[in-house]
Amino acid sequence: MPDLKWLEQGLEEHGDLAYRLCLRVTGNADDAADAFQDASCALIRRADRFRPGASVRAWICMTMRWAAIELVRRRERERRPVEDAIGPRQTEQPMATAARAEQAALVRQAVAALSEADRTAVTLRYYEGLTDREV
Repeated sequence: MPDLKWLEQGLEEHGDLAYRLCLRVTGNADDAADAFQDASCALIRRADRFRPGASVRAWICMTMRWAAIELVRRRERERRPVEDAIGPRQTEQPMATAARAEQAALVRQAVAALSEADRTAVTLRYYEGLTDREV
């Protein structure tokens, strides 16, 4: 394993800034922590790509921003199929709109409680239209 002291020192020095960046992009502390962890793992995996003499701070922040944006996109993709699967929107009465939103929230909550593998299977089968065999 290569010496990553420089990266450890960089994260120690710029970790607060990097976390705040993740928080600003994601909008909540739990997602910011997830993005920070994803980015930290990516930084370790890609440490050999860092150019000596480049700004460690910029490299860390760029990676954190990328991870936070990817997490937001992933969360949006997870939400979108639920609403699409519940049915097309027509001119709905306010009560129907509220019921639809409540139903979507319950389905989202149930899918979110599944393991990653099960969540992927459900998404592929019910939202992407793959057959059981394809899943």
